[in-house]
Amino acid sequence: MIQDMAFFDEPANTTNALSNVLSNSTDDLAGMGGPVMGGIFTFILTILGGIILSLVVCWKLALLCTATIPIVVACGWLRLQILNAFDTKVRQSGIDSAAYAGELIGSVRTVASLGLEEYSMRQYDSILAQRSAKSLQSILSASSLYAASQSVVYLCAALVFWYGGQLIADREYSTFQVYVCFVSLISGSQIAGSIFTFAPDASKAMHASQELDKVMQAKPKINHAFGNAEAETEKHDIQAQHPKGCRIEFEDVTFSYPSRPDRLALNNFSIIVEPGQTLALIGQTGSGKSTCVSLLERFYEPDLGRVLVDRHDITELDVNAYRQTISLVSQESIMFSGTIRENIAVGQVEREVSDPEIMEACRQASIINFVQSLPEGLSTLVGTSGNMLSGGQKQRIAIARAFLRKPKILLLDEATSALDTESEAIVQAEMDTIRRGRTTIMVAHRLSTIRNADVICVMKNGMLIESGSHHELMSLRGKYWEMVGMQNLH
Repeated sequence: MIQDMAFFDEPANTTNALSNVLSNSTDDLAGMGGPVMGGIFTFILTILGGIILSLVVCWKLALLCTATIPIVVACGWLRLQILNAFDTKVRQSGIDSAAYAGELIGSVRTVASLGLEEYSMRQYDSILAQRSAKSLQSILSASSLYAASQSVVYLCAALVFWYGGQLIADREYSTFQVYVCFVSLISGSQIAGSIFTFAPDASKAMHASQELDKVMQAKPKINHAFGNAEAETEKHDIQAQHPKGCRIEFEDVTFSYPSRPDRLALNNFSIIVEPGQTLALIGQTGSGKSTCVSLLERFYEPDLGRVLVDRHDITELDVNAYRQTISLVSQESIMFSGTIRENIAVGQVEREVSDPEIMEACRQASIINFVQSLPEGLSTLVGTSGNMLSGGQKQRIAIARAFLRKPKILLLDEATSALDTESEAIVQAEMDTIRRGRTTIMVAHRLSTIRNADVICVMKNGMLIESGSHHELMSLRGKYWEMVGMQNLH
């Protein structure tokens, strides 16, 4: 959970892939514990005991048979390697099918509206068929190699019978001695072969350990120092300098997402927001607006340049203490399984939040009437990911969550996009009140929501092309003026 956002941007670290690793891989590792490991330990002791006994009783025959044991072991090792390679392919196909099923379930309304039910099932069946084919291939290969290893054991038995008969005929050893040696080594060889019946489990465990180790060894570039006393001091310093707002500065920031390193999201971007000011970022999709918010939240680190808060480089601040001074309301309102109360109070880790405080936040977010109309009020369950709420209700709960935090820096990324016009006007009026004295950065496409901002920045291709107040930019008759005209705002 403390990995950088770049970690989760990688195709190998999608939600379904990580869920599969954390659930299936732990089960596969558990499959190699307990009785399995005990059985392998017993087999090894049996082999060693058989070799020692046969050397004492009939050393000539024992040397011959012992020389064949590495062949049996080599066959088993080869089988394990091939199984591991096939298991990797089968696992990947399992991840692909789970990811596709997850997409379908998460987009069931879209699938139904487009009439894609039958097509989706055919696609899913095709993925499962490919997985079954790979599994069958793995099983056939494993069975063939197991048969080969058993054949070597039987070949050893035949060789021992022949050579043992020669030793008896030459009267070098008695029938009893040859029999003891034969039973000891052949049984040991058979047990050596049976060890590799655990090869499928060992293959899965090996792959699981590699996957878990890859996840566990990933080191985030952004340091999370929990319980750091210096962090608390840094947090206090930021809050003490300006009781409400903070000074924010982007200093020649250049940045590209790790998943798209050849495309600059920000290109030598610079802006200063004084304490208590409201900065609005506007521009076309992909112009870099939300990237500024992500960098300020310290989800990513700039490639070049610095982001400063109260003249502190945020890379030098403790990320946990720093984020406690920020509230982010994004276009996609995330809800957690639980009650409305828990979803509004989430993030309040340093203090207990009373119901009157939560209800006041609901009033400011224009959702108090909805909450009071529910039989269980704040104790109403929202469902998985808030599926029992509408988009507008989820967004207002997210806004109430931000109000409750009483942040020093307020980040609004299309915060009212899911609200109807009437609700947006009410919430916008409350936001205008809450913003006073707090440094606020707004990202918006609807210009009616940002015309009262102290500074409006027009962005294009990660660069700042215009900045100023609404009236200043209108007088320039530039890009902002064109955008206002397109939305029929004056």
